[in-house]
Amino acid sequence: MAGVEGSADFDAGNAFFRAGDFAAAVERFSRALARQPADERAWSNRCAAYLRLGDLDAAQRDAARCVELAPRWHKAHYRVGRVQHDRGELVRAWESYYAAHVLEPDAPLYAQMMAAVEAQLSEPGAPAEAVDGLRALKLRILAVDPMGALTAGADPAARVPVTVLSGFLGAGKSSLLRHVLRERHGMRVGVIVNDMAELNVDAQLVREAGAALVRADDRLVEMSNGCICCTLREDLLSEVAKLCLAGRFDALLIESSGISEPTPVAQTFLFEDVLGRSLAHLARLDTMVTVVDAERFALDFTSGDGLAARGLGASDGDERGVGQLLVSQVECADVLVLNKSDLVSADALGALGARLHALNRLAAQLQSTHGAVPVDAVVRTGRFDWRAAMATPGWLAELSAPAGAHHAESEVYGISHFVYARTRPFDGGRLDALLRARREDRSHCLHACRLLRSKGFWWLAGAPALKLEWATAAADFVPRVAGCWLGALAQAAHAASGLVAAVGARDGWDERYADRRTQIVLIGVGLARAEAEAALDGALLSVEEAAALDLAPSSRPQLARGVGAFAALVQPALAQLGALGTCADALPVSDGAHDGHAHAAAGAAHAAEHVHDEKCASGGWPSREVVEAMLAERLAAGEAAGAPARAD
Repeated sequence: MAGVEGSADFDAGNAFFRAGDFAAAVERFSRALARQPADERAWSNRCAAYLRLGDLDAAQRDAARCVELAPRWHKAHYRVGRVQHDRGELVRAWESYYAAHVLEPDAPLYAQMMAAVEAQLSEPGAPAEAVDGLRALKLRILAVDPMGALTAGADPAARVPVTVLSGFLGAGKSSLLRHVLRERHGMRVGVIVNDMAELNVDAQLVREAGAALVRADDRLVEMSNGCICCTLREDLLSEVAKLCLAGRFDALLIESSGISEPTPVAQTFLFEDVLGRSLAHLARLDTMVTVVDAERFALDFTSGDGLAARGLGASDGDERGVGQLLVSQVECADVLVLNKSDLVSADALGALGARLHALNRLAAQLQSTHGAVPVDAVVRTGRFDWRAAMATPGWLAELSAPAGAHHAESEVYGISHFVYARTRPFDGGRLDALLRARREDRSHCLHACRLLRSKGFWWLAGAPALKLEWATAAADFVPRVAGCWLGALAQAAHAASGLVAAVGARDGWDERYADRRTQIVLIGVGLARAEAEAALDGALLSVEEAAALDLAPSSRPQLARGVGAFAALVQPALAQLGALGTCADALPVSDGAHDGHAHAAAGAAHAAEHVHDEKCASGGWPSREVVEAMLAERLAAGEAAGAPARAD
């Protein structure tokens, strides 16, 4: 009866609305929503009634709920636009009307409302900020709207190639940029320079590079007081679109700030919003270039400093380490420029090249002094490929490499790697002690001067359901919750034993631990495998402790002793799963930060977000049907989850 009564109230609300009794209409739509709370039509119509009553706050809440329920319904965006319009937020209203128009181009109302906003902003005395805002918004939309002018005869080959220059502070990015501008031989170049300071010194240096930007066919865009991988990302998208729309450039160069990570910048070119708009219609990411300071890289890499400690944090809460940033800049590169090569010996330069190759095996390496490299090696190279970039990191290459794979640098410079594979879980307290030791003791076998990079998956005694991601870059350890072990989900859902056995037999599951395992690839210089394995083994549960570990999904007694300093990492994820029941206080609350590595808190923000695989519902354990579907999909895919860990 609820559906019938809800429909009757909805019809009555419409009747009152047409009669002009908007208060009665609100009452009837509210009744309909009480019975059918997911009816976007009732939310939309009640929003309209609130607008007629002048209750903009209530109308805004209803419009937002309508979009949440039906993000691709044109009328939902129209309702949002009407609220914004009545509030005087003209630019935002125009954008909402535009979204409605894109979703339903045959409805003339939305184009009329866009025109009404433009008419208001063309009147004398219209706020200049709003006029400029609408102009910038229209330019961005024109640049990336696949339903607009771009798709009408657009030639993908005509997209402007973009080179992104990355590298730590002082590495020589601006020197390389000035060199390219001096030696471009008629190439028309647009330049975007990003500096975290309010005064963009790099932009001034580029201007002072003689012929750099005095010609009419070159343009410099300054982006100051922010980082293009985070706070200035929208500005980056807008400025690239403007330069591309100008139609005057053969290439664009973007010099990012010294604390920028390249991956978010690259993703700006691939990002599509809910309307399918993408900057890729105008520009193509051509080359990712990272400039490495050959003289200081090793010192910065092993320093153990945090960016914030050096006064370089992008925000007050920036907990990244210098080494972590350096690794991210190296791993994402298509071309590595080893600058200041004249300041180091040939042996030191060779050792640096070997270390960089261990971190990124696909990147070309160039040696330079004052940034002087062949221009065609960094501009319009066509080297960037997103799929290849995702497979570039050295740790990933090593994890998938055949046993005994040989690399020449292992003989010359002592670069080596191995995969640490175990079935027993880590004890939180012991692992925390190990991480402290590797950070503080330079003679430790896993200190950053020996361990360049490690990455993989692991599990924790106090949270046996959670699959955790392991990542070290130099002295920094950054764990995250990657999801749930499929074996834990199968146990919780009481999945069919035959299906579980079939998947387990194919993927080499352990009889006791199922697919729970630790697999970490370690890449280092002079890395003593036996000593490193012994150190990691010492942080595991003992054989006796592991045998007594209760792996039941609802088990709580082991949590307090097995989690240790990682409570802030796992607690949100376990709470989302319901694994803690009503005893959330069974886990100790950790401050999540000590000695600068902050590993307990580092992944807390990611924990709840990544608890489930894609097919799992959020909140609570997934149903038996969902888990069995996941098992069947795994079995049908014919892809093993990974090599079995060593029995221990």
